[in-house]
Amino acid sequence: MKERKGDRGPFPLWGLLLVALGVIFLLQNLGVLGWGVWGTLWRFWPVVLLLIGLNIILRGQSPWLMLGITVVVLIGVIAAAVLVERSRPPAVAAPFSQPLQGITGASAEINFGAGALLIGSLPPGSPSLVEGMSYPEVKQDFRLQGSKGVLNLMVPGRGFWTFGERGLQLEASFSPDVPLELVVKTGASDAQVDLTSLQVRRLEVDVGASRLRLLLPARAGITEAEVKAGAASVSVTIPQGVAARIAAETAVGSLNVDTSRFPKVGNRYESPEFATATNRVDLTVKSGVASIDIR
Repeated sequence: MKERKGDRGPFPLWGLLLVALGVIFLLQNLGVLGWGVWGTLWRFWPVVLLLIGLNIILRGQSPWLMLGITVVVLIGVIAAAVLVERSRPPAVAAPFSQPLQGITGASAEINFGAGALLIGSLPPGSPSLVEGMSYPEVKQDFRLQGSKGVLNLMVPGRGFWTFGERGLQLEASFSPDVPLELVVKTGASDAQVDLTSLQVRRLEVDVGASRLRLLLPARAGITEAEVKAGAASVSVTIPQGVAARIAAETAVGSLNVDTSRFPKVGNRYESPEFATATNRVDLTVKSGVASIDIR
């Protein structure tokens, strides 16, 4: 049977949408766009319905016209989102803190949305468990379990669907004098988690479409760490003098491990001195569509 002229197959609309998302992620990783742009882009979600409708109407009749319309609309939406984001006045962050109250250990969980996340260390001898700034104001919950403090920090808006009009901001610095268990959960963010000076004994980091720079503890003894990453760019730095055992499960993406420090042993990477090292990290990485670099 001779193929009719109009039977050209479905227009690759979803492919173009994926290309547009890839361009946005690339520009963010290069520092051209901030992660707060997602809050503005979400306002344009009806454009997707418009493009789907036009694709149904024009399918098989004028694919080049549909291609031109789609490209122009996507470029226009991205440009409009960038202009709106850059025209906003800077966010005014609110300070927060939590006194140590004589605790000898702590666990902390941070839930964060789309924006800029910075976690670091307070000076030794600080009277606070944590101090920082956030936009909007952080929701803070603290309770005592004997001599252990349990802290929850949440900046509302985790995930693509609820983070609102502006990229979130959170800076949190923890006491280096208290052993700490830390959980960090974030959506589409630019995150730097510097634990170099902290006594983090257990760490769990769960990131979505983010750029994460993670610096692990230098003198915490034994640290158990797990990193879960979606469509993310993840850089993990293990300080010199810290041994490591690394297990990685990657779906689609890339994994780069410094094998001069962490030779491959079976299906893992492990420092030769791992079993006897005073300071060591047992690291598990699970990723989807992610780029992972461990050094």
